[in-house]
Amino acid sequence: MIRWKVLVCISVILLTAGSVSSDGGYMSVQVRTGQVRSTPSFLAPVVELVSYGAQVSIQQRKAGWAEVKTARGQQGWIHESALSDKKIVLNPGKGDARVDASGKEITLAGKGFNLETEKEFKSKHAGADFASVDRMEAIKMTPAQIQSFLKAGSLKSSEGDVR
Repeated sequence: MIRWKVLVCISVILLTAGSVSSDGGYMSVQVRTGQVRSTPSFLAPVVELVSYGAQVSIQQRKAGWAEVKTARGQQGWIHESALSDKKIVLNPGKGDARVDASGKEITLAGKGFNLETEKEFKSKHAGADFASVDRMEAIKMTPAQIQSFLKAGSLKSSEGDVR
């Protein structure tokens, strides 16, 4: 019985150690444009935009968000889904690198997708209304428009971004 308890305790410790991320170090932005926000909330004002491949210094992590410091020295929060542990090198050689992929393709590739993956998904889900998804993706709202919407509806995020 004691051996079993010791084994369970060691397993829990190992699992916990594997899931705890150390603060510090650098991560790469794996989306076309990452939004560094003032607080860890999608509703918080954007304080800086960071481009695909940019390196950010990790200060701390909190509930799926990373507090980062950018190359320009701006500190803020970015969702961890926009970051990768892998270093992204856009131009590893001397001179200009030729890029035949669109920004969307580069972003998808960073997440493990490509045009073939998208075609395969569409073939398996022929009845899906992809045109509606494309229209939704095309909708762009400025941070000011989002803040105005939240104020008009008396909405407040969990971080209290709307004043």
